[in-house]
Parts: sequence; structure tokens; C-alpha cells
Amino acid sequence: MKNYLLLSLLAVLVVATQVFSAPIQWSGNGHYYDIVFKKANWTSDLAQAPLSEYNGENGYLATITSPEENAFILNSFFQNTEFLAFIGGRDLGGLSQNPPSEDIGKWVWYNGSENGIQFYQENTSGGIATAPYNYANWAQGQPSRFDIHYLAMSLNTGLWYDTNNGGYTGAPRAVSGYIVEYVPEPATMSLLIVGLIGVLRRKLKKFA
Repeated sequence: MKNYLLLSLLAVLVVATQVFSAPIQWSGNGHYYDIVFKKANWTSDLAQAPLSEYNGENGYLATITSPEENAFILNSFFQNTEFLAFIGGRDLGGLSQNPPSEDIGKWVWYNGSENGIQFYQENTSGGIATAPYNYANWAQGQPSRFDIHYLAMSLNTGLWYDTNNGGYTGAPRAVSGYIVEYVPEPATMSLLIVGLIGVLRRKLKKFA
């Protein structure tokens, strides 16, 4: 009976948190990443992500600034069928009915340390990834330049799609979750580095 109650409680906790697993750390920047499965809504997910916590740090919708980071997220949360998750980018041109001309087609990261930094500019011939990262991973024909302004990533191919706030338009299928990113405090990173150095020293002594 106790085992049954324990398993039932565990099942409730798993469903409540809706997470894929414990967050996974990428050695490229020391950040942790996780996936949350839920009915998609970009603005709601933007607000929900900071309520997630890992090692005392609050999360945010992931920002992806290199092919290596994109590949890490794809490999960590790969899905065998087409599956899309929101990440933290959007088109500033969708913030109002009559946006300033300079905001039209201007894709920016909307949270984290990259908050407000542009990563892509649409133009009549398609578009171009912009400094300082010069990286975007759009699928062919994306962004579509229609009334859809929110960024989703395929966890089957790693390609990016623009979609509407509810995640139903402009992508191969509906968005079904979001990627959350956690940045550890410098003290935590220092402890991790010290620990790795200690492990390395012990291994070297074995060969001395």
C-alpha cells in the first residue's frame, strides 16, 4: 500500500511539472536546458519559464546563438516525429498594429542575457542573420513574413519556424511545449571547475 501511494505521488509530481527530465548542462556555455510539455502559448510560456527553478536559479525561454548550441538542444531533446517547442525569439513588428518601419521583420531574443539583441532581419529577398551572433537556423521558406511573429524550434530536425502565439500557424504542426534555459551563478560554475580539476588531478596521479 505504501509503495502504491509513493508511486501515485511520484506520478502526480511528474505530471504537474511537465518536464522532460532533469535539466541537462551544455559544456559550451555551462548553461542548463530542459523541456516543458504543454499546450503552447508563446506569451504565456515567456511568463511561465521564469517560474521554473533549478539549483536556485530561475529559467527563461531559451536563446540560441550558435549552431553548436542548437545541435546540443536538438540532440538532448530529440523527438522521432515532428515536434515543435517555443524558444525565446520574436518579431518586433508584431508588437503593434502599426509598428515602426524599422521594427518590421526584426527578430530579437526576448529574454535572458540576450534580451533585446537582434538575431535576424527579414527583407524582400528573404533575410539575413545579424551581428553579434550571425546565426539563425530557419527552415526553407521561413520566416514566412505573414502575421506570425513567434519563434519555434523543431526537435526532429533542429530547424526554426515562425508561428502565431498559439503555435498553430506557419509550422509543420502545432507547437507542443517550450525549451527553458538556466544560467548558473558564477560561484556555482567556479565550484564545478574546481571539482573537475580535482577529478583530473586524481586521474593523472594514477598514471604517474
